[in-house]
Amino acid sequence: MRPEIRIFFMLALVFQSVAISRRKAWQSSYLGNQKRTDYRHRSCRSMR
Repeated sequence: MRPEIRIFFMLALVFQSVAISRRKAWQSSYLGNQKRTDYRHRSCRSMR
């Protein structure tokens, strides 16, 4: 296995986990009330 492929695999795994966590956050924010959505948006902005 070449190192380039390994790096690509690692990036894909990280991207997938980030996408899943972001999707869960969006779902919970939609289900929650307005205060929760504001908190979620603030946390997302601080993370970036």
